[in-house]
Amino acid sequence: MSAMRVESIASMKMRINGFLRDQILPLMADCTTSSHAVIGVVAHGMILQVLWSCLSDLFGSQSFHLARNAITGDYMHPVWSNTGVMELDIRPGGPPLEMLLANAVQMNVEPPWIMKTKPPTPLGGSPPLMGWSVTILAVNSTQHLERMECGELDNT
Repeated sequence: MSAMRVESIASMKMRINGFLRDQILPLMADCTTSSHAVIGVVAHGMILQVLWSCLSDLFGSQSFHLARNAITGDYMHPVWSNTGVMELDIRPGGPPLEMLLANAVQMNVEPPWIMKTKPPTPLGGSPPLMGWSVTILAVNSTQHLERMECGELDNT
């Protein structure tokens, strides 16, 4: 019988930072204010907290905005149910006016808790996505399940 090994937080951070660097940031670099990409990341367990931590580290502390519907979840200490979704709108600059009006967005909310515990950015340095905005649209949303009933497939 082999002993089960648990991956350390440091190891998970290395994996997630590599994933962000190699997969997500190149997609985001191709986005401008006139184009967009829809990126979905599927994961489960502890790695989700690490993903949110590492992603949050890429932005300045004034980058975070909160949509009215996201208030049902805790974006600062997110916890996901088995099929819960966190939905973010990430873009250069601030959220567009139509998003602000449609979602009653609260601007410049307190950054996620993890940002408060990290050391300040070195002198002369700034987060890689400084000047970008992160609008938190949903935390632990299960809205995608509302139209489905047990044993029924959604063919839409």
